[in-house]
Amino acid sequence: MSNSSFSIRFHQSRNLSILLFTTFLLRFSGYMAISVFASKHYLGMEIPNVGIGILLSTSPISELCCVSFFGILADRLQNRKIVLLIGMVITAFCLFLYSLTNNLMVLFFIAILHGIGAAAQVTACLALFASHSTRNTVSFTMGLFDAATFGGFLFGYSCGALGLEYYAPEILFRIASLIKIISALFIFLFLIEKHEKKVISPPLKLFKDIIGNKNIQKLSIVWIPVMCLASIVLTFGKRVLEIEYGLTGFEFTSLFVIYLLSVIVALPFFGKASDKLRVKKPFMILGLFSFFILISTLGISSFFVGNLASYYLPLLIIIGCCCSAFPPAALGMLVEFTPEEEEYGTSMGVYAFIFGLGMIIGPFFAGIALDAYQIPGLIGLCFLFTLISVVGTINL
Repeated sequence: MSNSSFSIRFHQSRNLSILLFTTFLLRFSGYMAISVFASKHYLGMEIPNVGIGILLSTSPISELCCVSFFGILADRLQNRKIVLLIGMVITAFCLFLYSLTNNLMVLFFIAILHGIGAAAQVTACLALFASHSTRNTVSFTMGLFDAATFGGFLFGYSCGALGLEYYAPEILFRIASLIKIISALFIFLFLIEKHEKKVISPPLKLFKDIIGNKNIQKLSIVWIPVMCLASIVLTFGKRVLEIEYGLTGFEFTSLFVIYLLSVIVALPFFGKASDKLRVKKPFMILGLFSFFILISTLGISSFFVGNLASYYLPLLIIIGCCCSAFPPAALGMLVEFTPEEEEYGTSMGVYAFIFGLGMIIGPFFAGIALDAYQIPGLIGLCFLFTLISVVGTINL
């Protein structure tokens, strides 16, 4: 192996490690803030579920409007690091602002700015991960990204839930903001992004090439309802278990940890298996069918809170592992559908657009279902979203 080849591999591995660590910190701080934001401790009990759903949809709507711009900008500049840093600084500032007020009108405008920062952050981060993979390692690399994301989700959301038992929401928002700033400094100082300057298509052509890709269009039909499911769990999961079942922060965290630890452990494994077998659809279908089992437990979750170590514990672990088959295969498929590496930013901007769309649709309809039909309505809505994704995957 030549020295130049070794140097390239070393920098790729080093950068990937930095990206994994930073992604974990970003997700940790972000989901800690969401856990606090969606809790009864911050917004109170007097706001109806629909109102909470609309407020929590504001940031995704703002993100939705900006992700394609930042994706194309990252490709045109051929500098994804600077776009990532811009997003990190904006979101850190917004997290600090959340600690200063809980006035709904002010929160609305802060959430708009937060969405803009999140758009820059997610597109640049995903494009950097994609550019550090090859066609033979793409699902594994995306599995590592998902593991860092879910790890931040697990520990950040749980720390937010537990932290509210001991600290005021304002303190937790400021801690989350500080973690964001530390992450930004880490990226600025240690991430080395080397560029080979190439001729990049005009912005409109970049967008048309991706949005007009038939395979990506079909994949979007799968992703949108999956994002709706994720947003429903994220937005209303803790609140439902708090109010409907009277769970404490510790009890909720116990359930949460069992599900997500199994997901995190299995994500790189399923990504590696997908690359090795060179197939993606079977893993996506396995993950989606596992959602059926996962969602069916929601309505009876109050009955096994006190029996986590009994017969239900193995089932929780199996469900979590099987659910993790979907994300690395689906993200790997998106990278494979992208014609050129120079279009990864635009492609991930489209993915982030889909993510934001799901984050808007999910909380809004979940709030309506909860207010109108309580828990059975929420479960029925989740089953509908899952069925749409399964049919879409089969037709890929």
